[in-house]
Amino acid sequence: MGNNEKRVCFIITPIGSENTEIRRMADGVILSVLKPILSDAGYEVIDSRDISNTGSITNQVMIHILNDYLVIANLTGLNPNVMYELAVRHATAKPIITICQEETDLPFDIRDERTIFYKNDMKGVVDLAPKLSKAIESIKGNNESMDNPIYRAQAYFKLLDNTDDDKIKILVRSSLNLSDAIIQSSKPEIQHVPRQEANDSWDNLRELMRHSGKTEHEIEESINNVKKIMGKNQSN
Repeated sequence: MGNNEKRVCFIITPIGSENTEIRRMADGVILSVLKPILSDAGYEVIDSRDISNTGSITNQVMIHILNDYLVIANLTGLNPNVMYELAVRHATAKPIITICQEETDLPFDIRDERTIFYKNDMKGVVDLAPKLSKAIESIKGNNESMDNPIYRAQAYFKLLDNTDDDKIKILVRSSLNLSDAIIQSSKPEIQHVPRQEANDSWDNLRELMRHSGKTEHEIEESINNVKKIMGKNQSN
């Protein structure tokens, strides 16, 4: 990308009918925070309401989601279209920032992903601005922007396909099994994973992360975050 070429940020947001509460909320966040902050950072900002070209709006939205340099997704209300578009962007492994109104109960699949929460009032807008600026700045040259559930799954299966090392294959499968156990723990009828099986899975996951270059501190931090989610799921 040339230095004079303006980067484009597409905003995924719940729309709602004119003058509805969700529409006023979405417009307020876009006009008061997202567009000013992104414009100051040098981005051209587009959302679905800005698309006026003839043809399918859905197709044009998908082109932006697939190709634009940055996407910001507002998950407030867990709008089905928003969640679908989030998944499409995740599949591209391109930079995305998610924001969400406080007290929104995010689905398990994305609950542990980085999300900026904000309060839907005037003070909340003030508080959101510096957090958003920091997230936008962190996008530059940061490969962590590719880290999302779909990208991780693709990486696991690519690793399985490209290695003849049986130990690595066992580690990857153990990690996938642990992920499945965590998902199962979110269901009320599943109360626990057998202790020995769980201990073996944690050890295998640690070994896999060491192979990926993670430090011991990063490994334990990740493990603890997953355990917190599992504990929260089982207590709900």
